[in-house]
Amino acid sequence: MRRVLCAAALTLAAVIPASDQLAACGDKFLLVGWGVKPRQMYAAIHPASILIYARPGTSAALGDPKFVATLTRAGHKVSVVQDEERLNQVLGAGKFDLALTDLRSAPALAGHVTTALVKPLTLPVLNKPSKAETDACRQQYTCELKLSDRPDQFLRAIDGVMKAKTRKKTT
Repeated sequence: MRRVLCAAALTLAAVIPASDQLAACGDKFLLVGWGVKPRQMYAAIHPASILIYARPGTSAALGDPKFVATLTRAGHKVSVVQDEERLNQVLGAGKFDLALTDLRSAPALAGHVTTALVKPLTLPVLNKPSKAETDACRQQYTCELKLSDRPDQFLRAIDGVMKAKTRKKTT
């Protein structure tokens, strides 16, 4: 009997420390370092079709594959264009909700957008803006977007613009 009790005690002593690795359904998300990261779980409330006009040399960060992947992962449909000829073709063929570009290219993009059948909202994205650039941008455009923003802030700003745009359509 004594041997059976010793064997049972040794078995329990071996099993109990290992049992903390057995997690129930949602417990794994409570462990430090585990779970879903914010950039992985953000889903756009108002998915948009986004055109990015990233001219070489001026707005290379907008055409960055990581930036485009972040927008796509959130549920947006993204098209990147780098020259004016292709821009006219893409605007004529597709329906876009938003058109993103840097502040210097925004007037040119706005000119192309006016000729499109479906006119996307032009949003310049500021890259390390000065106060004067920010003020000038706010006078002409809805400027809430900065390349220095974290991806979740950028995605929330796009959702805010899309929410406002859908409200205008319903009223």
